[in-house]
Amino acid sequence: MKTRMTDDQKRALLDSFKGKIWSAEWVKKSGEVRKATCKHMIHSAFAGGHASTAQKSTVAHKTQYYTACDLNKGEKWINIDLHSLKHVKCGEIEVDFEDD
Repeated sequence: MKTRMTDDQKRALLDSFKGKIWSAEWVKKSGEVRKATCKHMIHSAFAGGHASTAQKSTVAHKTQYYTACDLNKGEKWINIDLHSLKHVKCGEIEVDFEDD
């Protein structure tokens, strides 16, 4: 069964996976379906991290995006579009989202 959630509810769900590995599937702007194995972002890597690894989020001001670390891409940061999020799984929790 598919679930309808607001972006804020989706964000809260993803935030609840802190410290765990989870997977997500969403549709990129290009129409490509993207899958990723993620872990929760570490805020210190954006602001207070080591100078060589510190990054600034380019979409922090856009609430439709959720920043996470993609384990399949060598732990690179990715931005998940919450508007087009289709599926998430973390342990026994698995949610399919309705299309907006």
